[in-house]
Amino acid sequence: MKILDLQNEFRELIAQLRHEIEAASAMGQFDAHKVSENLMCGLLRELCDWSALRNLNTEQSNFPGIDLADDTHRVAIQITATADIGKVKYTLEQFVSHDLHQRYDRLIVYVLTAKQGSYSQAAIEVACAGKHQFSAGTDVWDYKELCSKAADAEPHKLQAALNHL
Repeated sequence: MKILDLQNEFRELIAQLRHEIEAASAMGQFDAHKVSENLMCGLLRELCDWSALRNLNTEQSNFPGIDLADDTHRVAIQITATADIGKVKYTLEQFVSHDLHQRYDRLIVYVLTAKQGSYSQAAIEVACAGKHQFSAGTDVWDYKELCSKAADAEPHKLQAALNHL
């Protein structure tokens, strides 16, 4: 039953993080957002097996378009508390305009709070300008995708993810 205990603890902590971010945003306090980049880096590294995932903002202040990247797996991630289509489009525009689509095959927009119910795929395709394939259905994540990955994780990986939380 140890795995069930780990999953329950993960669920509680990820829900707490989501609510903390929402409350901080409502108060105009954004320090938690910045700290969340490193937190999400560790969680995604463990739960997605992206062993080379790193925070680009520690290498270059305010890296354009993305926050995290794994060059080995060619995945890039934008961490945000803003769930609207405007943020997704802006991220994609930055990703393409800085030629990051040539370095990374996949871009994920991770919403720290909760993503919208749907996003305009037509607007997304305009932002990608034919240079990158991005699906709102599979490439915009929030706590639900993390919980799904945690539910399927091996106990040692889940424990490692919990250590980051």
